[in-house]
Amino acid sequence: MPRSPLVLSCSIIAAALVLATAGVADAQSVHGVVVDANARPIPGVVVLLMDSASQVAARALTDARGLYRLTAPRPASYRLRTLRIGYRPVVSSPFALAFAADVTRRLELADLPIALDTIRVVERSVCRAFSDSGAAMFAVWEQIRTALTAAQLTAASRALAVTTVAFERTAAERAGANVPPLRHSASVLTGYVTQPWRAVGSDTLQRLGYLIVDRDNSLVYFAPDLDVLLSTMFVEDHCFRITRDRRHNGQLGIAFEPVPDRRRLPEIRGTLWLDAASSELRSLEFRYVNVPPEQQDYAGGDVDFVRLRDGSWTISHWGIHMPLLQQVALPGRPPEIRVSAIQTTGGELALARRDTDTLWTGRRFTLAGDVLDSLTGNPVAGARIRLLETMTEVVTDSRGRFSIPDVLPGLYQLEIRTAWLDSLNTSRRLSLSFADGDDRVEVRVPTAQQVVAAVCGGPARGDQAGAGILIGRASLRDSAALTNAVVVAEWAAHSTAVGNPADTVAYLTRRVEVHAAPSGTFRVCGLPVNTTVRVRATADNAETAADTSIRIADAARIAHANLTLDHIAALASRGAVFAGIVVTDSTRVPIAGAEVALPELKKSVFTDARGEFRITGIAAGDQHVVVRRIGYGAADTHVAFRGSETVERRVVLGRAVVLEPVVVTDLVFERAMASFDEHRRVGLGHF
Repeated sequence: MPRSPLVLSCSIIAAALVLATAGVADAQSVHGVVVDANARPIPGVVVLLMDSASQVAARALTDARGLYRLTAPRPASYRLRTLRIGYRPVVSSPFALAFAADVTRRLELADLPIALDTIRVVERSVCRAFSDSGAAMFAVWEQIRTALTAAQLTAASRALAVTTVAFERTAAERAGANVPPLRHSASVLTGYVTQPWRAVGSDTLQRLGYLIVDRDNSLVYFAPDLDVLLSTMFVEDHCFRITRDRRHNGQLGIAFEPVPDRRRLPEIRGTLWLDAASSELRSLEFRYVNVPPEQQDYAGGDVDFVRLRDGSWTISHWGIHMPLLQQVALPGRPPEIRVSAIQTTGGELALARRDTDTLWTGRRFTLAGDVLDSLTGNPVAGARIRLLETMTEVVTDSRGRFSIPDVLPGLYQLEIRTAWLDSLNTSRRLSLSFADGDDRVEVRVPTAQQVVAAVCGGPARGDQAGAGILIGRASLRDSAALTNAVVVAEWAAHSTAVGNPADTVAYLTRRVEVHAAPSGTFRVCGLPVNTTVRVRATADNAETAADTSIRIADAARIAHANLTLDHIAALASRGAVFAGIVVTDSTRVPIAGAEVALPELKKSVFTDARGEFRITGIAAGDQHVVVRRIGYGAADTHVAFRGSETVERRVVLGRAVVLEPVVVTDLVFERAMASFDEHRRVGLGHF
């Protein structure tokens, strides 16, 4: 079983990089700007600090303003050398850096382009070194080295924030492009750009090669990282030649293969491809050699490079392909090693930013999914899906399906709204890690019953009395602060009379009372569905002028009501007030839940737990008043109201007479029917 030691995009380190600062204040440095012949700053130029032995003492990459800064390891004489894609290097005159000195140097690049598209493939392989700086091989390698160094410096600066997609897929041997993989997984990661994988040290690769057998007998494949490709060891261990290929039209390549001395070690051979017109590095592809045939045919890797908008370089795609081997026993023959599948581990760059500036975006995909009812699993049509980061909104079709095109991989917030969620003034939100368009997103929205259970606590109770919620806000008409607001909801409900031998059904008044929040918002749980509920509110020296009737639909389970309260003095100025208490006729015990109504004015209230009631805004004149309560005789009278006066009454209700239950002891149906036709014939009775 192969095993890759590669740390892909997940190698993006989240921990802070601790930089050694000791001695920096005393270091000698050189800084400046790199410009072109028209004095315009050039970003993305590699600036090398070369000592007297032509060794690189420090490196830097110019920023968006063409600025650079280099710190020398010690006081000495130095030169500056520039590397720019598509142009020949420029070397400055020598200058001295004294201890703790800070020197300024302005570098101007001449327009001396390298025409790689004119290079002909005539050179033989070069091994060990590129000694002739005028040769085409040296010119091509300089362009490759410039891009690799820029990518290395970009990763080391940790200033480029990226979103990457790490993937792992397993495909059948020789699977076609349209054949789905056997297994596929992808994850989105955000952080600072790094090298996609980190190989072991150059000395280890030189000693052991690029493939080893680990202690558990697994195969470990090593890939060349930027440090390895730029090392002198890589040049010494490989031979190079310029090449072209029809598959890479318009590109020029430097092919490499191990020197003959390394034919006994697992090695790599491949090609670094450049754009022949712009000299920009495009890709690296490699395969493993000096390994068994089943590994040599399938094992390899590929890397794509990209230049960002600010001139810096990074890797946009990387992957390593490893064959999965199995031993097959054949009758009468020795066991064979066969390739069962190909495992690919790698990643892609989706987005690169420097601060708030977007420097590069990768491939976009279609985000597709289904919206389902979380209880039944049925599709939800007409749901609105919004990707909050892009504010893109789509609507599900009749099958509950949706698709959002042109979405970059990344971490998103998905908002789902439905008609009944709108009635609750809420939405369903979920965090989404979107890697590619291979997998559909399944979104389950809660039902009304589940929301009721979540908001009010306890399980939803189906069509029972406590299945609905009333949500709203109570406020004073003059916008003043509301204090001690109480919301009362009342409705008529049937119940079996306790102790009644006939189990007769009595209609009772049910009541729920809640205190509103200081802001006036309130929530009343435990209300019945498909039932008229009367709602009113009271506060310090204020109350609603009349009850508000609401009816909670069974499908929604939620209703809204905003209640406006008026000061009692203001209510009095708009009409008379009828207030009082309802009690029993004998014990004078208050009767709660009695209805006090003015039918002609369509005003009514229910008495509270103390038997008290209050009706405001009554027009002047003689008004018809009815007071009733199940189990009591009704009071029906007229009360005179004048102006804005307050009329108070004590209403006494007597207990209603309950008939003894009727017990059926015999059926006389057949006997009565015997004379029915005779009575109808002579005209007795009504038919």
